[in-house]
Amino acid sequence: MGNTKNTTVTNSLEGGSDLTLHCKSGDNDLGVQVLHPNASFEFDIFDADRDPGRCPDKICIWAIKEDGPCLLSSPKK
Repeated sequence: MGNTKNTTVTNSLEGGSDLTLHCKSGDNDLGVQVLHPNASFEFDIFDADRDPGRCPDKICIWAIKEDGPCLLSSPKK
């Protein structure tokens, strides 16, 4: 698909907590991932035009913190 975005999710929880996430869409299930502190999981997702302007370079880097997800950057190529 030409409209995919590379997404990286990093466990930035304090206190050494593991982060459990489950990435799936209607037709693709990447399964449950357990991220240890500071570990990351990378995957491609299909952008269904739900957030135009977010991650215009098709690279999204997210940190998961206690107060929720934080979009860190969308680096230029």
